[in-house]
Amino acid sequence: MEISMSWQATATLWAVVVGACLGGVYDLVRLSRAMVGICYSRRFAHRLVHLSLPLVGCVTPPDRPKRKRRELFLNLYVALGDILFFLIASVTFTVFLYHANNGILRWYFVAGMVGGFVFYYMTLGKLVLIASELIVFILRAAVAYLGYFLLRPVCKLLRLLRLAVYRLARSIGQRYRVYAMRKYTKNIENTLDKFPEIV
Repeated sequence: MEISMSWQATATLWAVVVGACLGGVYDLVRLSRAMVGICYSRRFAHRLVHLSLPLVGCVTPPDRPKRKRRELFLNLYVALGDILFFLIASVTFTVFLYHANNGILRWYFVAGMVGGFVFYYMTLGKLVLIASELIVFILRAAVAYLGYFLLRPVCKLLRLLRLAVYRLARSIGQRYRVYAMRKYTKNIENTLDKFPEIV
């Protein structure tokens, strides 16, 4: 079976595109790491930690001292993210090989995917890495504002409901106290009426 040069060039370009898309997937993995607190660059971090937004205040938690459990969690999170990425990359590579060349491995497919990944990683990946903390800050601010505008009315309603229940319980408690006091004094009067010699 003869393979034309144009088909090989087209398939190699598609391999480069798939490699670049895998670079984007890896950036999503790195962005999720930044969401849990793994910082790659410190350029924006010191400014964003102390930035206070209107209505919601500070949305970026300050740096916490590293504890063994937190460090273990972060290491495990990084390892699981890498394993997940390599599973996605291997499935993507296998599906690409199946569709591009009936599952037959060609060296230029591997070179194209690696080249596309490296190209993305060195260009857009660097920009995403620098801006990852800014992106995380924007996502956290959006969640904080959503929580503020969606949960604030619910919290006020619950506070009013709690106040109404408290007043109702207090009113019922006062009425019961008055009723119990009357019943108790009536019982004492009846007891005193039965035994007049005590008085």
